Amino acid sequence: MQNYQRYRVWKEAQKLADDVYRFSTSLPQNQSGELQSQLRRVATLLPENLAENSAGKIEPDSGRFIVDSLDSLNELESLFFLSRKMGFANQARIDPTLTKLGSVKKQVIALRKTLVAIK
Repeated sequence: MQNYQRYRVWKEAQKLADDVYRFSTSLPQNQSGELQSQLRRVATLLPENLAENSAGKIEPDSGRFIVDSLDSLNELESLFFLSRKMGFANQARIDPTLTKLGSVKKQVIALRKTLVAIK
């Protein structure tokens, strides 16, 4: 993976980050500042990790970037559940983003399997 911008998984991760940023702006500022900050940080890290993976490093670092991407997706999912639990969003509001998150997660897992097969 040399040119990360042409890969579907990176493009989808960017769209997910856009969705997360839009969602985070809808959170009540006075009650959820830290949650908003965490959502944005994790959303930014996801495509960043995928881009770092594309630097031509199949060994040994590529696996770490994929694991970091999966960790970011899990953290993001957890933060959305927390926002629902705290009453900042209902399930209908977060479902489309969680669906997109699930799709990106499947793509990252497929990328990991491809990289393992290359080794």
